[in-house]
Amino acid sequence: MRLSLLLLSTLFLLLEARRPNARQFNSTMEEITFRGAVLHAPPFATVEELPGGAYEYGGVQIDLLESMKQFALEDNILVNFDLRPSPPQYGAAFNLVANDCNTTDNPNTVEACNEIDIMVANFYSTPSRALRSELSPSWMRSTISTMKYTDASKTLRDVTTMEQAAGFGVPVCLKTDTFYAGVVAAKFPSIIFVSCGDQDICISKLKAQECGLYASDELQLRFRAANDNTLSVTPESFNTQYITWAFKDSTPNIRWVKKWIYQAVVNTTMDQLYFKYFQKELCPVGTAGESCELKCDPDHGEADESGLCVCKSTKYTGDDCSIEVPEEKNLISAGLKAMAYLMVACNYIVILGLVLWMILKKRSHQIRLSQPFFLLLVLLGCAISTSTIWAMTQEDPGDGPVRACMAVPWLYSVGFSITFGCLFAKIRRVYLIFKSAADFRRSKVTFGETCSITAAVLLLDVTILMIWSIVDPLQWERTVTSIDKFGVPLSSEGICNCQHWEVWVGSISLLHGGLLAIACYLCYQSRDIPTKFSEGKYVSIAMFSNLQIFVVGLPILIILGSDSSAGFFVRTVIIWMNDLVVVVLIFGNLIYHVHFHPAFDRVDKEDVSREIGSAIQQFSLAKKERSQRSSSSSEQEKEKSRRSAKIAQFGTSSEFKMNSRASTGSRFEMPSVAEESDEDDASGSASMHFTVPNKDSEEKKDSTVPSVAKAVKDVSHTSWGDMEFKSESIQSTSFKGLEGLDNNN
Repeated sequence: MRLSLLLLSTLFLLLEARRPNARQFNSTMEEITFRGAVLHAPPFATVEELPGGAYEYGGVQIDLLESMKQFALEDNILVNFDLRPSPPQYGAAFNLVANDCNTTDNPNTVEACNEIDIMVANFYSTPSRALRSELSPSWMRSTISTMKYTDASKTLRDVTTMEQAAGFGVPVCLKTDTFYAGVVAAKFPSIIFVSCGDQDICISKLKAQECGLYASDELQLRFRAANDNTLSVTPESFNTQYITWAFKDSTPNIRWVKKWIYQAVVNTTMDQLYFKYFQKELCPVGTAGESCELKCDPDHGEADESGLCVCKSTKYTGDDCSIEVPEEKNLISAGLKAMAYLMVACNYIVILGLVLWMILKKRSHQIRLSQPFFLLLVLLGCAISTSTIWAMTQEDPGDGPVRACMAVPWLYSVGFSITFGCLFAKIRRVYLIFKSAADFRRSKVTFGETCSITAAVLLLDVTILMIWSIVDPLQWERTVTSIDKFGVPLSSEGICNCQHWEVWVGSISLLHGGLLAIACYLCYQSRDIPTKFSEGKYVSIAMFSNLQIFVVGLPILIILGSDSSAGFFVRTVIIWMNDLVVVVLIFGNLIYHVHFHPAFDRVDKEDVSREIGSAIQQFSLAKKERSQRSSSSSEQEKEKSRRSAKIAQFGTSSEFKMNSRASTGSRFEMPSVAEESDEDDASGSASMHFTVPNKDSEEKKDSTVPSVAKAVKDVSHTSWGDMEFKSESIQSTSFKGLEGLDNNN
C-alpha cells in the first residue's frame, strides 16, 4: 500500500514538473534582438535626447514596436529592439541599411552598414529602394499634400493649389533629400522652390512668408495643423504613397517582423494608431453624437469629429440628414407674377380709357388735327407690346414645352412697329405738308400713303419674325446650374432659347433702331411746328425716355445674369414703362389742350384756317431764320433783293389759275393739315387757300399787294398781308406760278 502511494506521488510530481508555468515558459521561449535606428519625423517617430546621453523615443512607429512585442509573446518569442538615433535625412538614413555600402552612391563603410538591422522610418516604397534594400510590408498609406499659413497678418499672395503658385510666381517650401521632393519638382517644374533641411525649418519659412505653400507628407502636415490653428492643410493631394521600413538583406529572423506588421494591420492596431495621431475616431456609420447615440442617415450623412451628423450633399438636410431638399427650379414667384399682371391691367385700363375718351371727343378740332386714326393705332401697338409681359410669365417646371416662347418676340416687335411706325408716318405727313406750304409748293400726302408706310414697317418686322419662327424657333430649355458631388441636380433654370438667337434679335434691333433714328430726325426737323398739329416734341421726349430706360435696364440685366426672378422684374418694368410713357406723353398733351384750352374747338372754319396759317407762318419764319444764319451776309442781301422782285411779280402775275368770287376776290389752294370732317367728306377734299382781294373789291384799299417777307415779320398775326387763310371744300385745285420761288425759304 505504501509502495503504491509512493509510486502515485512520484508520478504526480513528474506530471507537475512537465506542465509549463509562467516561470518555466519564460525560461524556455526564444529571444530575438533587432538593432534599429530611429529617424526623427513627428508624428511617425520622435527622438529626444535626455541628460546623460540617453534618448527617449516616441510616435507612431514606437507604439507599433511595442505592439509587435506583444505579438511576439503570443508566438513564444521575446523580442528586443536596440534603438539609436539615425541621421536626420531620409537618404542618409536609408544608406545605413542599403546593400551598396562602400560605393560612390553610398559612401558608408561595410562595418557601419552592418551595425543596423532595421531603419525605423516612414519610407515611401519605391522601385529604387526595393532594389537597394529589403522593404517591410506597408503599414500605412499617405499622399503628398500642401499646407498654407492662414494668419490674418499674412501679406504674401494667398494661393491654395500648386497650379496657382506656379501661375502667380509664389514660392513653395520643400524639404530636401526626400522622395516627395523629387516627385513635386518633376510634377511642377515651373514652381519656384525654397529648400529647407527639416520640417520645422520649412514651417518657420512658411510663417515668415518666404513661401506660400509647404509640400510634404499629408499625414505629417495634418499632425502639425492639428496643433497649430494658423496652419491649414489644403484639399490638394496627389501621388498616393505606401509607408514601409527598410531592412538589411542579411538580417536573420526578419520574417517575424513582417508577420507582426501584417498582424498589426489585420487586428486594427494600425487603425487605432491612425486615430490616435492623425484623426479623431468617428462614430460608426448611421450614428452621431458625442457618444454615438444619435441617428445619422447612413446614405446621406456621416458624423464628424465632434459627433455632428454632416450631410454629404446639400440635397439633404435635417439633424439626421434624412430630409430631401427639393430641386430649386428658379421659377417666377407668385408675387412677381401678380405684380406683372397688375402692370398689364394698368396699361390696358389707361389705353381703354383713352379710346373711350377719343370717341366722346371725336368732334374736337384738336383731336381731328392730331389724326385720330393714327392715335388709335398707337394705342393698339402699346396694348400689343404690353401683352409681352403676360407671355413672359408663362413657364414650365420641367422641360416644356412652353408655347408662349415665340409669342414674346412677336408681341413686342409687332407692338413696337405699330406704335412707332404710326408715330413716324404721322410726323412725316405733317412735316411734308408744312414744309411744302412754307416753300410755296403743292404737296399732297394722302392718307393711304401714310398708312402704307406704317404697313411697310410692320411687314418688315413680320417677315423677320416669320423666318425666325420657321427656321429657328424659340424652345423651352431647362439647364442644370448646380449639382452635388454625386451628380444630383440641386438647382436649374428654364429659358426660351434657340441656336442663333443673336442673329434674330440683332436683325430686329437694327430695324427698330433705324426706325427710331429716322423718327428722331423728323422730330428734330419738325421742332418748329406747334404741338397742336404735331406731337414731335412729345414723341422726342418719349423716345429719349425709352432710350434712358434701355441704357439703364440692359446693364442691370447683364449684372443680374442668371437670376431669373430679378431679370424678369427688370424686363417687365422696361416694357411697362416704355408703353406707359409713350401713351402718357402723346395723349397727356392732347388731353391738356382739349380740356384746358377749349377755345380752339369753338371757333369756325375761318378761325381754324387762320390758326393753321399762323402755324405755317411760324414754321416758315423759323426755317428762314436758320437758313439766313447759315449763309453769309452778302448772300442774304442778294436773297432779299431777288425775293422782293419775285413777290412783286407775284402780285401781278396771271399764271395762277384763279377761282373768282364776287365777295372775296381770287384764291389759290394750299394743302390742309387737318383731317376731313364728316361734312367735308360728303362734298370733297378739304383744302387751304390763300385769298387775294380783287381789284374790284370794295375792301381793296391799296393797288399793291404787301410783301410776304414784310408780312411774316410779325408771327402773332393770323393773316398774311391782305391774304387770309380760309378752309373750303372744292373739287379742283391748282397751285402754279410759285415754281420760280426759292424753296430754301
